[in-house]
Amino acid sequence: MKAGDNGIITSGLSNKLRRLADLRNSLIHRYWIINDEELFTISKENIGDLEDFANQIDAFVAEHRN
Repeated sequence: MKAGDNGIITSGLSNKLRRLADLRNSLIHRYWIINDEELFTISKENIGDLEDFANQIDAFVAEHRN
């Protein structure tokens, strides 16, 4: 993930978000293989990663404001 490569978010979070990107790709290109229960479970298990992403982006923006 470019944000991790460029130091905008941590590399650990970047690696975690790659799994969600894979899910996104499955939803877009192979939506018929993902059932509602699986989508809900994956989303629920990874909500903390999305919160971390938002917090790290907020911190980056605050640090780089003029």
